[in-house]
Amino acid sequence: MIRNLDSGHVHFDHEHYMATVRNKEERQMIQTLRQLFRSFDTNDSGVIDISELGKAFNTRTGLYADAGELKQLIASADLNTDGVVDFYEFATVMEAGDAVVRKIAASMRH
Repeated sequence: MIRNLDSGHVHFDHEHYMATVRNKEERQMIQTLRQLFRSFDTNDSGVIDISELGKAFNTRTGLYADAGELKQLIASADLNTDGVVDFYEFATVMEAGDAVVRKIAASMRH
């Protein structure tokens, strides 16, 4: 909504409103992803390593993944091949709709 100061009339700008709504939804999604990322990054290092992923996978979901499976999960998200998953990589995988990661995320919300 924009008020015309000269005439005092109010004009509703639908495009501006929709952009604001989208920005709010995006901020909320990013906040949710950051919270989820922090729940994996238990040592607050800013990255998820294989040990942290294993703990989240094994203890929080009731699912078991062996070291080979965990390495594959890390590798599938590790875009810069440094052996760990940072927030950008985590968010990229989540937004891409990776079924395994989404399943973990859903089970961790309970």
